[in-house]
Amino acid sequence: MSLIPFFYTGNTDFSDDLTEKAQPYQVHAKSNPFSSAGLRHIIQSVEADYFILFTRPFLPDPGKYAIDRMLQVAADIEAGILYADYTEVVAGKRLLHPLNDYQPGSLRDDFDFGPLMLIRTQAAKEAINHLSDGLQSAALYDLRLVLSRDWPIFHLKETLYTITENDQRDQEACQFAYVDPKNRTVQLEMEQVCTKHLK
Repeated sequence: MSLIPFFYTGNTDFSDDLTEKAQPYQVHAKSNPFSSAGLRHIIQSVEADYFILFTRPFLPDPGKYAIDRMLQVAADIEAGILYADYTEVVAGKRLLHPLNDYQPGSLRDDFDFGPLMLIRTQAAKEAINHLSDGLQSAALYDLRLVLSRDWPIFHLKETLYTITENDQRDQEACQFAYVDPKNRTVQLEMEQVCTKHLK
């Protein structure tokens, strides 16, 4: 089995310092997994059996055998997407972050997979022709729905990595982000993707 991890920062300008720290991760300016163009760029670039998406602008610290464990389980159950529990360091405190099991048929666009997702390349390449074009925010949601038609999405109930947040978002703002008018465009994209999936 081979693996190519991709690191997404949300930025398009990568400093030499960041790129050096990101090793052995591959840092790509075009690898925004939330846009159609960025996600296609990632899928088309991968030649390995699996790849990892980091969906937050912080490098996770995997445990010693974490990636090997994820690869082993993903191969055994032929998962299209595999995600695992993690530890979050907030204000110097370590907090366990267990995640919910994915339910087949789930349509939630805000389902928490954690910041690290292992994706089977074969599944992603098969899905690429079924993905929508022109999305700026909902491409990863689109991929998840497409993959869920033919491949298991599996929650590995093991704490396998740690992420340290460097900034704190206002929790109330997060809670009501769905109704924030400035996110209306994002929600329209999500609804468009969901409607296409149901059809």
